[in-house]
Amino acid sequence: ISRVPFDPFTAPIVLDESLCVCGAYGKLHFCLVDGTPQWEMDLQGRMIDLRKLHDGNLILFLEIGGIVLIEGTAL
Repeated sequence: ISRVPFDPFTAPIVLDESLCVCGAYGKLHFCLVDGTPQWEMDLQGRMIDLRKLHDGNLILFLEIGGIVLIEGTAL
């Protein structure tokens, strides 16, 4: 699996009041699975994993086509 640095300028992510994320890869919906925050993409059922680090930063793990993993911080 290759990792590609997340670029907020080419793949903007915005969290709105309904816990929905809109970005360059489509619309994502926030959900909790066993207390773990995750994102679920409404296009082709791709899953997003959101993890909060000890410093408070959020890291998105985005699977595209089952091959490329993109990670980045979300404010």
